[in-house]
Amino acid sequence: MLFTPKRARRSAAPFRGKTVNPRVGPPNEKRTKQGENMNIMVRGIDPAAVKKIDELAKKQNISRNQFLASLINNYAALEEFKSYQSQYETVIKQCLQVIQQNSHIEERLLRYLESEDNEDTQKSVL
Repeated sequence: MLFTPKRARRSAAPFRGKTVNPRVGPPNEKRTKQGENMNIMVRGIDPAAVKKIDELAKKQNISRNQFLASLINNYAALEEFKSYQSQYETVIKQCLQVIQQNSHIEERLLRYLESEDNEDTQKSVL
């Protein structure tokens, strides 16, 4: 569908009079879609490090770019995993505290019930 100037003006209304190119989107809109690959350029890398990266990539039969992309993606996933792991450990500690409290209360209740049984038994003997 082609956008005519009339349609473009209508689509620009929500952006307070700013002109919007319908093919680009509103100002400050994130223009990358979920799953879309992005490029990163890195400067100032030690040549020895680049050589080592090339060797590691060659061992895996992949390109330097594939190796580095995999490395970056894995690092990002690892950081997210660490966050989940920390949350999990917090929940486990809370559960352990509740279990310990329940065990303590259960022991006290058991002792109380046993003492009641003993008193009832002694009264029935008399």
